[in-house]
Amino acid sequence: MPAKQVIVTSTLNSTYWSINVQDLLTGTQVSCFKESITCGYNGLACLFDQYFLCSQKDSSVVHLWSLRKKSIVRTRMKCPSTVTSLAATPDGMYIVLGLEEKIYIYMTSSGRLCSILERHYQPVTCIRMSKCGSFFISGGEDGLVLVWILSTILSNGYNEHQNSSDNSESLNPMHTWSYHNGKITDIHCGYTGIRGKCCSVSVDSTCKVYDILSGNLLISISFDEPLWSVVMDPAQNYLFVGGEKGNIYETKLFDTQQILNDLNKPQPKIFSGHSGKVTHLAVSIDGLALVSGSHDSKVMVWHIISKQKMKTFEHRGAITNLLVIPTPRGILEEEGPLIPVKPFKLTNDPNLDPLEKDLIHVKNELIDLDKDETPANDGQLFRLSSNASTSDDGEEIEKLKKINQQIYEFSVDSIFKNLVK
Repeated sequence: MPAKQVIVTSTLNSTYWSINVQDLLTGTQVSCFKESITCGYNGLACLFDQYFLCSQKDSSVVHLWSLRKKSIVRTRMKCPSTVTSLAATPDGMYIVLGLEEKIYIYMTSSGRLCSILERHYQPVTCIRMSKCGSFFISGGEDGLVLVWILSTILSNGYNEHQNSSDNSESLNPMHTWSYHNGKITDIHCGYTGIRGKCCSVSVDSTCKVYDILSGNLLISISFDEPLWSVVMDPAQNYLFVGGEKGNIYETKLFDTQQILNDLNKPQPKIFSGHSGKVTHLAVSIDGLALVSGSHDSKVMVWHIISKQKMKTFEHRGAITNLLVIPTPRGILEEEGPLIPVKPFKLTNDPNLDPLEKDLIHVKNELIDLDKDETPANDGQLFRLSSNASTSDDGEEIEKLKKINQQIYEFSVDSIFKNLVK
């Protein structure tokens, strides 16, 4: 029986595998990708249940693996500069890359560069895509947390010959949060999309929880150690943060009294078992299991209600990425089409890109959607086609009229003959 949920991990030691996939409940290895490639921190994503996307550590190369066991193919895609983080939309249409302090957005099917965002002052450390794919959140070493609306960015387009100041208004983030005093280490976006909550942690030992739609800071919780990971359960009732000393703390977001008490005293240890800093946290879809990854090379599965450790998986290097997702269709199904993925284009200039030289650009008139005069039904389509060819169809219409007259006369004669009889 195939696994319902899997843990996807990568480590600093890629001698045996680059990406490992194992069953959440049993720990059985479902698949692995052996290429001796070390994935960078926050540099792993599942692309439309068909591919794994991985950025190579301290490199400008992004690797793409097909998940099908019979045809595991790795593709190398070159980027303009070092990749510091990446994410992908749930439908696999767009890939968002953090390249040092800039954010690049590429179209998956063509490799076309859709936009370059320049609002961070230091390298981007993490990018989190919303579950609905309508927006994403970025955090950087400058302590900024930015919320970007994807449709606004894509509708503006990208022109490399245009001054960036011309598009400054349209490419501004929806929200800019500057409440942290140190590097952003992790961001989590809730399941309820833009009407939900998101949270961020930093080396300044604080965790911030925001309302995405209004942009308001809801709570700020201080801890006694730098924080490296954060996650909420699907119902957004529980908040978990991972610290540098290996501790995992829990806060009940629905319990106002506990939050007020925690602001005045150190947070008690809830999950204790790691000996290194907890760099990754994830919660299962049912909200019952918490999965943690640490620099001590261990992945642990915890039962949230009882706070008991259920399983420990030993690895051979510090955990650099950890995902808990439903088993991708690409692993379960060997047949069916794959979405097209093209290498990233370094430029959109057709004179510099040989692949663009064969394209034919067609200039059409602009259509005002407020004054749409397109046919609304089949009857209008018929009338339009008739008006366009009235001279050619005149003879055909006369012929049909004669045939109809003959049918009418024949029917009348037949009816009256039957009545006479």
